[in-house]
Amino acid sequence: VEQLSNQFCDGIVDPRVAPQIADTLAKLHNIKEFDPDFNELVKPCMLNLFEQMKHIAQEASNTTNPKDRTEAYCASLGEDIVMKIIEANIANYHQRDCLLHSDSHAFNTLVEAKPSIEELETFGPKGTVVLCDWEMSMAGPQGRDIGLALSFPVGCLIAHALNGQSEANESIEVFINTIIDTYLSRMEEAGKTPEEIAALLRNIAGWCGWFQYLGCYILGMVESYPVESDETVGRHSDALGTLGFKFLRLSYDTDYLAASASTEEVRKIFNSLWEEEVTRAQDVFAAGKQRRRPRKSSIFRIANRRQSDTEMLYLAAESVKRLSVSKE
Repeated sequence: VEQLSNQFCDGIVDPRVAPQIADTLAKLHNIKEFDPDFNELVKPCMLNLFEQMKHIAQEASNTTNPKDRTEAYCASLGEDIVMKIIEANIANYHQRDCLLHSDSHAFNTLVEAKPSIEELETFGPKGTVVLCDWEMSMAGPQGRDIGLALSFPVGCLIAHALNGQSEANESIEVFINTIIDTYLSRMEEAGKTPEEIAALLRNIAGWCGWFQYLGCYILGMVESYPVESDETVGRHSDALGTLGFKFLRLSYDTDYLAASASTEEVRKIFNSLWEEEVTRAQDVFAAGKQRRRPRKSSIFRIANRRQSDTEMLYLAAESVKRLSVSKE
């Protein structure tokens, strides 16, 4: 087996994967009998990260000299709007809508290993998918799991565009649309109203943005993306910070998009936001002097290495320490 993240890095994703992830998470989320206090001890460490995100966002919203596009976007919104968004995100984290995996990103999704690392388009024979690392599971906000599952694929869309490899994004776009379509269909079958489906999609966008803004931009967990140079890493991180906060605004700012907005309206804005960022990345590549390089297999597959949650959490903890010292 290998991590699903490798396929997004390759730019060619097994089409059998997305429906299985959506079906699995839908079944979990539709379990009716559960303890709302299940595994509550996982929350304090996460809430510390929320507080650091709040502090960074508040500072950015008040800056008169933004260092990048992300800070400039927060400054354009102003402190009142930025704090409203962050507080709503934190309040949503405390909701207990259903049981969650709560850590359902592409590194915790295992698939069959490709038979050959030289062949980008070759998959395992069965299309097997397994969700692993359930230690963060809890009762929480519906939408978080799918949002986390989408965060790395959306980030890879931008990475490939910055590399001039936009053809790599075709199957990633299919994955994104398939997992959303399948999951929302399962929720409709379970009896969700159109209004509930629209609210759920907003939550999906918000949690996708949360991971990109906090995990990738603030905490710097970007080494796994298929970027080609130090300059590209910086641009990619800033793009994820900007897009992540735009997704958060889509989810939690009802002055930006009314609470009564339909699923179609939410989906249209969600798609337009990431499409705009991908187009910008394509333009950055076209304006630069770097030569287009051929796509290659994920460096993690080539090195027979996995990116672990332990490593991610260690990096996050070290970042929180640095932020705390800086704040003092």
